[in-house]
Amino acid sequence: MKGDDVTDTDAAGVPQASRLIAATRAQVWAALTEADLRAQWWDGMEFDARVGARLEESWSDGTGTVHVTEGTVRVVEEGERLEFDWIDEGWAAPSRVAITLEDGASGVTVSVAETGLPDSPGLAAEHQEGWEMHLGHLASVAASAPVR
Repeated sequence: MKGDDVTDTDAAGVPQASRLIAATRAQVWAALTEADLRAQWWDGMEFDARVGARLEESWSDGTGTVHVTEGTVRVVEEGERLEFDWIDEGWAAPSRVAITLEDGASGVTVSVAETGLPDSPGLAAEHQEGWEMHLGHLASVAASAPVR
């Protein structure tokens, strides 16, 4: 089954994305939080799914320059919700990412909202595009993830 995408930014420019994934909640949670599965859809993202754990994402921009975004896991409600703060070079304060899972008739809807982004031209749109891409990759991995 193809996932259904719903993406938008709210009136305040908060990137939001959601996708219906044809998988069980356990498969989606495993693909989101287990390092070996997460590496298959989000290369460069490292964290343990426990409150207070350090989070690090290595990524490269259009010029090939490598950047490291650092953060902290703030909320872990197994199978339900994952939240973390992260900050990029040049940001005055971190943004907060909330990822939630909800059961649907034909799978699990995964929703992402990111608040507190700096007011920088194009940044919200870039993050919106990134969340859409990540959810598409998550869907592919979660659908074939072993149930543990």
